[in-house]
Amino acid sequence: MEWGYAYFYSYRIDLLTGKKEEYSIHQFLNSCEDIIIAQSFTRPRVIHLFYELHEVLYLTEINEDVLLAIDILYNSCRQLKSLEGKHCQLEPLSSPLYEDYEKKFKLGQEELLKGNCYQFNLTEEFKFKVNTLHPFDLLSTLWKNSSMRGQYAHASYLPTLDKFYVSNSPESLFEVHKKEKELIVQTRPIKGTVAITDSVNKAWNQLKNSLKDQAELFMITDLMRNDLSKIQDPKSRVMKKKSRLTVPGLVHQYSLVETTLNKKANLYSLIRALFPGGSITGAPKKRVLEILKDLEKRSRGFYCGSTILLYKDAVAGSINIRSATIDLDSRVLSYSGGGGITLLSKVEEEYKEMLGKVQSFTRLFY
Repeated sequence: MEWGYAYFYSYRIDLLTGKKEEYSIHQFLNSCEDIIIAQSFTRPRVIHLFYELHEVLYLTEINEDVLLAIDILYNSCRQLKSLEGKHCQLEPLSSPLYEDYEKKFKLGQEELLKGNCYQFNLTEEFKFKVNTLHPFDLLSTLWKNSSMRGQYAHASYLPTLDKFYVSNSPESLFEVHKKEKELIVQTRPIKGTVAITDSVNKAWNQLKNSLKDQAELFMITDLMRNDLSKIQDPKSRVMKKKSRLTVPGLVHQYSLVETTLNKKANLYSLIRALFPGGSITGAPKKRVLEILKDLEKRSRGFYCGSTILLYKDAVAGSINIRSATIDLDSRVLSYSGGGGITLLSKVEEEYKEMLGKVQSFTRLFY
């Protein structure tokens, strides 16, 4: 690591020394304006945006001591030939009660009935005890089999913060494709999930014929089309309306939306327009963020934030679903799951879908 910082609202922590110093989160965001995304990046840079950063972007009440972002510049990059480690195991510690989930579900649907939102993404937290903290053991357990690895899988081991952040995410917040005279920026929101109990084709047929799941996807697709259009002209366009994505134990549906930018575009313009991803909030985004804060009454943190990679010509950001935070001191792994709720949603089905998403991640440990 060349340098690295963890950013809070009015201070930051040096990840190399552990030193705390005054530094505004707005200074960090302003520095993102200086990152021109058309350039080539000679050394890998990883930026974690935590979900609560939206409180800064949308000017709501902010907790001074909630982690908002991590920015790391690495000295070099090398490819691991193999991930050989001991198999990790998880011991369940706590999970949400159905009755508590049902109460939040009903309160959220009241907001739908009042017309305050069209869809909200309700999530819950699950906790597990981890039997080892060795990074290679954890990563080998998750990713030794490349077919089980999400397209945006990544991890950051940060002993200065006493944390290990692990994501097996399949979802893109944005990808930048550099052309000779312009930039193409794409986003691929995921909405709609069915567990594979028989065959992938059978699960996909069930999903693509679900009016409820189609409504979820089309709402968020339109939201992301609108978000992309905030950056520059010309307006964004939907390239794929409904496509299949298969991950361990689950079938998702996603859309592909893109826009064209000139080569002066900076990283902050993408963050300001797109973060947090619409698929993990709902619509309209600003109002739903307020509703979710009242319903969930907890910090999502790393989960539902985004991780951005800048290296060579790669400029891409994930949405951190299928993601966990491991506390290195207590050996507790915190993992969350959830799903989009509309007026067509049924509480039993949504609760079951949430459990399926948790199992898609935790099954790799058993």
